Amino acid sequence: MPARRPPPRILPPGGKQRRPRRGGGGGAHDGDNQPRNWLWSQGRLALVGFERTRPAARVQDLVILAVTEWLDHPDRETAFLRSYGRELTGDERHALRCLSALDAVTCLAWGPDNDHPEVTARGRRTLDRLMKQAAR
Repeated sequence: MPARRPPPRILPPGGKQRRPRRGGGGGAHDGDNQPRNWLWSQGRLALVGFERTRPAARVQDLVILAVTEWLDHPDRETAFLRSYGRELTGDERHALRCLSALDAVTCLAWGPDNDHPEVTARGRRTLDRLMKQAAR
């Protein structure tokens, strides 16, 4: 059995490198975590659509929610995090902003080439929001 590799280092806003805290680091990333891939039954949630699953930071599964479902409905983010059992850490929020920017660029590249104006619009909207936040 190969030796276990140490977790990746994260560079937080202050620039000082450190290892992620237990529970906040990597895991399996669904790759398409959004309501269309959720099944509800008797108050329980099941996820479907794991064809894009790969190892990644856990917070990456929240990107699509953050740039779609939560954007105009902060109450949905609050409800999600309440059921998740905790708020996101500062490092996780920073990672979510960075991953949202990456998602926006991906949307802007993929949307027009695949005739998906709603994906392109999501990318533009996300970049506009991030630029406004950065200007504050």
